[in-house]
Amino acid sequence: MQLTDRWVLITGASSGFGAAAAEAFARAGCRLALGARRLDRLAQVTEICRKTGARAEFHELDVSSTASVNAFCQWLQTITPRVDVLINNAGGAHGLDTVAAGKDEDWEAMVQSNFLGLARVTRAVLPLIPHHQGASILNIGSIAAHQAYEGGSIYCGVKAAERSITQALRLELNGTGIRVGSLDPGM
Repeated sequence: MQLTDRWVLITGASSGFGAAAAEAFARAGCRLALGARRLDRLAQVTEICRKTGARAEFHELDVSSTASVNAFCQWLQTITPRVDVLINNAGGAHGLDTVAAGKDEDWEAMVQSNFLGLARVTRAVLPLIPHHQGASILNIGSIAAHQAYEGGSIYCGVKAAERSITQALRLELNGTGIRVGSLDPGM
């Protein structure tokens, strides 16, 4: 697939996989719309991407907030009428407690970012994704969706939910030309 001049939206682009993906897509000649909560880091990633010659724009995005997702999508439409590739990367693991010792704030953060955030962003961006071959949605999952580990019950659960959302979305978009996949890294 030719990536030059394609619009790629990456959530959680301020560090880790999101930042690395932004840099890789910038080197491939893509146009980038980057979102994350940590604007200072997001600005740094954007500047690195711009040094490759790529167009890179950023805006605050907290996927745990519907209002933030909606504001991000309103901003997004001021820079592009379409998103060719959506990378749902925002999320993360919080704590290594057992279920018996788990903390609500850790559980809620994981459910909001890894599970509901992915669904919110996908719902909001779907109308901007063209129905043709080359349009893609890539959800960043985890090997934890396939293999549970002690102290990871809620994280494993939300990543298993991401995997199921990806599979269902693939069925829902069958015939549209939009590819749907998951990348499940592990240790």
